[in-house]
Amino acid sequence: MRVFSASLFNGVVMIDNKPVPSCPILGQGGNSEGVVVISKDELAYIPNTTPDLSDNITQVVNAFNSIVSALNAISSGVLPENGGGAITTGGFASGISEGVSGINNAISALNELKGRLK
Repeated sequence: MRVFSASLFNGVVMIDNKPVPSCPILGQGGNSEGVVVISKDELAYIPNTTPDLSDNITQVVNAFNSIVSALNAISSGVLPENGGGAITTGGFASGISEGVSGINNAISALNELKGRLK
């Protein structure tokens, strides 16, 4: 078995800027960096999806952080004198706090997953 650094661009697998004809692509086939594995009469392109996944995790974590900030701003800015009445009573504050806690748990899990990517 031999393994070569490769790339995929516009559906064409390349090794050292030379096309690899009839090379099956494992995955969805988007432009990527990866490897071509050759074993006897078979070959396949395997993309490295870790960078894409890492970038997606970062985007989700950033979105979650924005949601937490918005919820905290709402929670601290709603007061009876705003004219809407005392909506901070009952489950309002605890509901926001539980939501923020759940989001922070998801952020921690995503950051842990991102740290394990190789």
